[in-house]
Amino acid sequence: MVSKVLSIVIVSYNSLESLIPCIDSILQNPPKCTYEIITSDNNSNDGTLEVLQKNYGNKVILLENNENLGFGKANNKAFLISNGEIIAFLNSDTVVFENSLDKLVSFLMENNEIGAVGPKIINSDGSFQPQCKRGRVTLMSIWGYLLKLYKIFPKIRKFGEYLLTYKSEDEVSDVASVSGACLLVRRDVFEKARMFDERYFLHFEDLDLCYTIRNLGYRIVYYPYSKVMHIKGQSSSRKTKYYFLDSFEKFYLKYLIKSYPLFVSWIVLLAVRIYKKAIRL
Repeated sequence: MVSKVLSIVIVSYNSLESLIPCIDSILQNPPKCTYEIITSDNNSNDGTLEVLQKNYGNKVILLENNENLGFGKANNKAFLISNGEIIAFLNSDTVVFENSLDKLVSFLMENNEIGAVGPKIINSDGSFQPQCKRGRVTLMSIWGYLLKLYKIFPKIRKFGEYLLTYKSEDEVSDVASVSGACLLVRRDVFEKARMFDERYFLHFEDLDLCYTIRNLGYRIVYYPYSKVMHIKGQSSSRKTKYYFLDSFEKFYLKYLIKSYPLFVSWIVLLAVRIYKKAIRL
């Protein structure tokens, strides 16, 4: 039974150092609507549970997972115990400002055709984080992204389509996807989308969800009048690269394989699998 307007869901995994400022930013800039904060912890061993139980016991609902479930599954578990009409999925390394969440909630509630919305996301130095508004994933757009051609030719669509570099960061835009670092979705829409696809352990969950919501006939909107800071970790570990490639392979098989000739898909998937095997060795 829905008893709150907003459920704020945060997945944590050994992220105490960033999680506490994230939770504090919500409590210091609380939404004007009724809300709850749910932390879905993936078996952290950095003291997260102890600190939350001691200092935030009556402010945060703590969901303790017995293992690292990954991003999507941990969010889904939190959703199942949530009570909000709108769900805000928030990364543990984000900081919200005054009215950050209120603006997104109001915008979503005033536009029934919108299934999900994301804010303008900035780095800790105030610079824009372009991954918060994204266009279609194609081989050309991913190629332009990985080779950073979008920086050299930002106005050329085929190179800048993934990060929509030809669209203003200050313009409300319909997009293919917004960032999972801060993503608000209607409860009924999330249920229709069958929640996050748990086959992704890390990376591409937000893309997949937004694609599914769009396929259901709803709009995905980038809303820059709300700002959230994302202190994005730039992990380059072998494990992180492996999960990225593994998730890309799943995404390709689900959404892109029918868009290209069989021999092209065979080359792409073979290259991904060879790279995955090399990383895992």
